Amino acid sequence: MRIRKLGLTFFAVVIALLIPFSTAFAALDYLGRYGLTIDTGEKTGNLYYYRTEYVHSDGGSFKVCNYNMSSTKFFVYEYDPGSNNDDYVYSWTLGMSKCYTFTGLDKFKDGDNNKAELYVKSARASGGLAYERQVKLYD
Repeated sequence: MRIRKLGLTFFAVVIALLIPFSTAFAALDYLGRYGLTIDTGEKTGNLYYYRTEYVHSDGGSFKVCNYNMSSTKFFVYEYDPGSNNDDYVYSWTLGMSKCYTFTGLDKFKDGDNNKAELYVKSARASGGLAYERQVKLYD
């Protein structure tokens, strides 16, 4: 009887310790594949900037994967209505099929829905088709 009580106590402690870790490392939801098709009107030299439509994020973590481009520098912004109100979140360079996950997005949640509206931006040389440049997004 005493061994059974010790076993149940040990089991309860293990479960209590595992619950916070299981939610902290929960998998991100796949949001879809997005083309960098929206012309931002920005230009640097012969590079033109295009972005994805914005997606709603619950905060926490957000993952971007370079779907089909050579090594490219990406920028993530949080969309806010109005001119020049978008908040810079992060930038990095990713090779083809590489992904990056960043955390700490809770500070970008706003509005009535208490979500962050995020989009990815990148530059490309003139010519070519913008919809061919795609990223996969996860939240």
